[in-house]
Amino acid sequence: MHGLVAQALKQDPVPVIRVALENITRWKNSGADCDDFDLWRKALHGGTDETSTRLRQSSPFPGVIPQEREKILAAFP
Repeated sequence: MHGLVAQALKQDPVPVIRVALENITRWKNSGADCDDFDLWRKALHGGTDETSTRLRQSSPFPGVIPQEREKILAAFP
């Protein structure tokens, strides 16, 4: 899934980053929070030295590729 998100970022990064930041804000406002949200914000605003493995565990990209995501998740029940 993250490969598809990476393609979307290459094609047009602005809407992908917007969706990710909106997801993080929505999750925080709903009471969900983790340290990785702040790391993601830093990365989305210009980069970070944190490893991609850690950040993939708390990806803020749901909604960027909704149809593809559903197909991938359905393939792994």
